Formats: sequence, C-alpha cells, structure tokens
Amino acid sequence: PRVMETILAKRGLKPGPTPCTRALFSVSAPKKTNVYLVLFVYKILQGPLDKVWEQYSKYDSLSTKEKRSLDMKAQECLKRFSDYRQLFVWSACPIFDGQGNLSSEKVKFNELY
Repeated sequence: PRVMETILAKRGLKPGPTPCTRALFSVSAPKKTNVYLVLFVYKILQGPLDKVWEQYSKYDSLSTKEKRSLDMKAQECLKRFSDYRQLFVWSACPIFDGQGNLSSEKVKFNELY
C-alpha cells in the first residue's frame, strides 16, 4: 500500500476514489458483540495477483533500475485500467469487546485474507 502511494505521489496522482473516509453509526443493541469493521483493499488490474504481490513484496530490495521499471509499469496500468479494480486483500476486526462494550484498544486488522 505505501509503495503505491509513493509511486502515485511521485507522478502527481492520487489514489482512486474512496467510497467512505469517515462514518458515524448508531448501534441499537450494543450488548451484541458481532459488529465488525470490515476493510477491503482493491488494486488496479495489473496482471496475476501472485506476480504483482511478489513484485511489491520485494520492492525495497530491488535495484533503482528495477524500481523505476516497476513504477513505470504501475503508472501505465493506472492510466489504462484505473476503472478496472480487483479485490487485493480484506480483513475484519470486532468493534466491541467480549462484554459488549466499545473496544478501548486501537482498531487492528491482524489477519489479511
């Protein structure tokens, strides 16, 4: 995620539209603990997911030339396929603790699927 933000920022581009950046909800039965915050991360169409993941997971260890090439490819894909997105990862975390109280801990997405 940070890599794409860096790539886009260098080109003067912003990430795609986010449907919701802030929200306020009323929970009518707060004693129920099955309320979750769900996070979906999408990526632009850029090829097979396993190849894309491999490239970005090794980004820090790439040479400057390889990084530049990957940046150019990402920029080209963004221009051509920005309307075509696919699910990259998703996660969920509970909003309430085991007693039905609003969790006092920071929201953490421990598992990514």
